[in-house]
Amino acid sequence: MLEDEITSIIKNLNNASPGWDHVSPHVMKKCYVNFLQPLTHICNLSIVNGVFPNEMKIAMVLPLFKSGSKDIVGNYRPISVLPYFSKILEKMFFSRLIKFLNKHKLLYPFQFGFRENHSTTMALSLLIDKITKALDDGHLAVGVFLDFSKAFDTVNHSILLSKLEHYGVRGLALQWVRSYLSERYQFVTYDKTNSSKLLITCGVPQGSILGPLLFLLYINDIANASEKLFSTLFADDTNVFLTRTNPTQIISTMNIELRKVVTWLNTNKLSLNVKKSHFIVFSSRKVTHVPNVIISGNTVERVTKTKFLGVVLDELLTWKDHIKYIKGKISRGVGIICKARRVLPQKSLITLYNSFVHPFFNYCLEVWGNTFPTHIDCLIKLQKKTIRLITGSPFNAHTSELFIKTNVLPLQKLYVMKIQLFLYKYNNSLLPTVFNDMFVQNREIHGHSTRNKTALHVPQIRLEIARRSLRYSATKIYNHFHQKIHYVTKLSRFKSDVKQYLLLHDLDFL
Repeated sequence: MLEDEITSIIKNLNNASPGWDHVSPHVMKKCYVNFLQPLTHICNLSIVNGVFPNEMKIAMVLPLFKSGSKDIVGNYRPISVLPYFSKILEKMFFSRLIKFLNKHKLLYPFQFGFRENHSTTMALSLLIDKITKALDDGHLAVGVFLDFSKAFDTVNHSILLSKLEHYGVRGLALQWVRSYLSERYQFVTYDKTNSSKLLITCGVPQGSILGPLLFLLYINDIANASEKLFSTLFADDTNVFLTRTNPTQIISTMNIELRKVVTWLNTNKLSLNVKKSHFIVFSSRKVTHVPNVIISGNTVERVTKTKFLGVVLDELLTWKDHIKYIKGKISRGVGIICKARRVLPQKSLITLYNSFVHPFFNYCLEVWGNTFPTHIDCLIKLQKKTIRLITGSPFNAHTSELFIKTNVLPLQKLYVMKIQLFLYKYNNSLLPTVFNDMFVQNREIHGHSTRNKTALHVPQIRLEIARRSLRYSATKIYNHFHQKIHYVTKLSRFKSDVKQYLLLHDLDFL
């Protein structure tokens, strides 16, 4: 390992809280040149000898109060803080391990957690696309959302090490991971008082850089438990899906396949909280009577809506419940702006908007933003109200010029902007490979040399819900813009060009 690599790692590490050794990351970033040479030597010795230093394995646990009575332990969230130097060494090993995994394509392709160019938005986009396509084909889609019990904390080290060896992590690398996991201790500090140290015998290190990746490898083969179920994973947020035309048949098959999933969980010493698990039947119209989903002899609750990765999914994919949910969140932000407008300038109010309102509009908008106008109209009105408050305009003032003045995109245009960014990533191979076949160009359908040969082929759809899906709407948006906007350019330039176009032009093609 070279000193340049250590320097790069230090510069890019986040300024987290100091660990048990009270070494401040902020201070270390300012004076790392004074210890760069010996630190590089220590890191090299660690790799060459397959040993992770014991002093870097001690975790300081800070209990963070959530709500309720302060006398109840369950009302605190434990935050594990590791020494700053341990994260430097972890990052070094992480970069080598992830490069190896990506090179040999070892990670489950539908795992979206803790991976570069993967996100909750990508996970939801793919999941909803598959559900929408199934519904448009005349099928039902049953999704069972599984709740693991303390999955990160119950990882068995022996099983993890055997899986790593199976994936090709062997020799000194495997010895290093074994050393990294063994003889780890933690203690709790509260009100300037420290508890005694206790040995950690299972689980991946909380608050670590390497821990999440090791967890992904631990559950990497869960999808192999069943050949019929489809799983979209985001770390330990797990679901299994099945599509069929007959409600009785689909539940019967689901129950058989779930037994295989439970066998996998038991083999890997992971626990399932059946009471918190539930299932939902996605369909184009309400399905009233379906058999029970059974896990380990327990009936799983059927729900009409569920929150997955921060977005509320309903059984008809109307997005009414999600819109209701974020409307409440946004209204609180609008209240803050309403109170602050008497004392703060417009520039500061826009900052408040970007902090307390925009994130709720923006989050996963690609997935739900093209819903029916009657559902989303309340958010459009709320956004216009907010812009009038920020600019001090009358309650009935036209907002077109106000949006331009504040450089804020109206919600419908923000949706187009998000789709455009998705298309930019698609055109520049920045999306996960599972999206590679989402779109097809016209020239791949026919050999005619037409002016629209580079446009995307508009898929044939049956249901209105499919017409509002990302696959369909992104195709329409691309075909409208692909001769006006250059997709092969720097991302910053692309964002600027698209935003300026959207601010100044009306949209009438969706």
